[in-house]
Amino acid sequence: MKDNMKDNSGKQNEYAERTQSFNSSVEQLLKDTQDVDALLKKGEMQDPEFMKIKLSISMLTIVANYLAMNRIYHSIFGKTNDNLLNEARKSMHRCLTYLEEVVTNIVDAPFSDYEEGLAKIAAVSPHQRYSLVEKISQQLNNLKEAFGKNSKWANILLEFEGRYAVIAKNLINLRDYFVNSDFSSPHYEPTVRHIRKVRELLEQAADGYRKKYELSTKAMDDFQKGINYLSALKRLDIFTGDQESAVTTKKKIDTWTAKMTADAAAQKKARAEAKR
Repeated sequence: MKDNMKDNSGKQNEYAERTQSFNSSVEQLLKDTQDVDALLKKGEMQDPEFMKIKLSISMLTIVANYLAMNRIYHSIFGKTNDNLLNEARKSMHRCLTYLEEVVTNIVDAPFSDYEEGLAKIAAVSPHQRYSLVEKISQQLNNLKEAFGKNSKWANILLEFEGRYAVIAKNLINLRDYFVNSDFSSPHYEPTVRHIRKVRELLEQAADGYRKKYELSTKAMDDFQKGINYLSALKRLDIFTGDQESAVTTKKKIDTWTAKMTADAAAQKKARAEAKR
């Protein structure tokens, strides 16, 4: 018993030593974030939208630190640390929330419905926006991998993916899209990559909610969410002039809508029969 306690104490000391820098980083970032949040609530922060983007990046750094500490914990103790993973999850939520406060969480609507927030971050270049999208992608994928496929948080992670897809879409200033996507533009590469990424994310989110509906909930809300992401994709395709993709997406929407209508009718009939 004493040997086991001694061995565990040694592991705890090793863990504390190897994670000291990560812990210090998290503590400082959380303190800085708390200070900025206080100023934001008082309305005393200049360029609050730009500051929220910086806070979202801080949250991603915190996520990365928590996941790094979890990897170290796993290497020492042979298991994951649920507290660290949950703190990483909460930090990812905060990251997405900060960005939604800037670019909104509107899934499918005309650009005019959410361009006001984008006008306030005009100084953020297409390259910086795409870089942020990639940073979120990396940490969200790392978070999913750390939780594992059969995690009880699977639905929350799916929600994160959907929110992320919408944020990535809404970060693009469509007023500048055609100028920036011209081959001669210095913003050509990040703009084209960003649009391509958003298309992938919207379809991935749609498929995720359709899968959730089929394999788990049978809830029409989940099916409808999937269709909403496809509708956002179709709107983007039409705007950017990708007619082939727009036609393909429309067919998928029509097929899904017909399926949802038929399933809703079947569910209604089954409920009615159960009451007899």
